[in-house]
Amino acid sequence: MPSETGDTERSADILGEETFNRAKLLNVGYAETLRDGDYDCFIFSDVDLVPMDDRNLYHCYDQPRHFAIAMDKFGFRPARTRSVDFCGV
Repeated sequence: MPSETGDTERSADILGEETFNRAKLLNVGYAETLRDGDYDCFIFSDVDLVPMDDRNLYHCYDQPRHFAIAMDKFGFRPARTRSVDFCGV
C-alpha cells in the first residue's frame, strides 16, 4: 500500500535499507545506449540543471568536462572555490 506522507517516504519504502547509487544508474544507461548504436559522445545532466542562457551549447570535447561549473544555488561561484571534496565530471 502506498505511503500517505509523500514521495520521499515512498522512495525510502522502495529502496529499503539500500543506498541509491546514481552513478550505477548512469553507467547502466551508458552501457544500454552503446548496445543501441555506436555513439562517441555522452552528456549526463540533472533535470534541475537547466542552462539559464539558451545560447549555451552542448559540445563534446576530447576530455571529460563539467558543464555546470557555477550554479545559482552556490552564488554562481565555480565549484573549486567552494568547500567540496568532489564535484563530478
